[in-house]
Amino acid sequence: MKHENWAPLNIERGSGEPLSFEWNGVEQSKEIEVTARKLLKDGQDYLRSVVAEYPFPKQYIVCISPRARHANLGSEMYLSAARLTALKTADQYVQDLEQSQVIHELVHNLCDTEDLPMLIELAYMLERGHDARIEKLHSILKDGGLSKVYIDGLLSIANMLGFADPNELLLNISEQEVERMKALFQARIQEILRELEDDVASGRASIIS
Repeated sequence: MKHENWAPLNIERGSGEPLSFEWNGVEQSKEIEVTARKLLKDGQDYLRSVVAEYPFPKQYIVCISPRARHANLGSEMYLSAARLTALKTADQYVQDLEQSQVIHELVHNLCDTEDLPMLIELAYMLERGHDARIEKLHSILKDGGLSKVYIDGLLSIANMLGFADPNELLLNISEQEVERMKALFQARIQEILRELEDDVASGRASIIS
């Protein structure tokens, strides 16, 4: 599904390099800015390694704030100052988890459901041998800690991969599924891009270069 906040649905061709930082309720920090830039660049590089033509906004406004979680709204990326600061002393698992979360949010630039962001986020973690992330999600699911939107995302992923439900998915998914997950992600993103190109052709959207 195309992101509802693209109004009109503009396909913005650009590097995605964050050109503007805003500091909302936190002290400005060069160290945090450097960390944010690296996470965004590495996230973009990863997505383009999966889908070569993956588009990013021409310009990003990166909002650093006291929020607990990262979020994305089109060309605006909201990052948690506390989570970025914690990376300074984090182990590899936490560093990769944080990168996977940024990749997840970058995908919300094209998709307002949770299935594709979660699909590539989980592929990224499995690719790096972090089965613990899957186990943690399964524990949260069993304890009733996942909201409906994430359960729906996992159900969609389960359907894509041939599992009955999110529980079966998280019990059985492994690193061996990564290439299939990335192929499915690529196909779905390319489908979204074709829809956007059709909107351009029909005059319902424009390309910003």
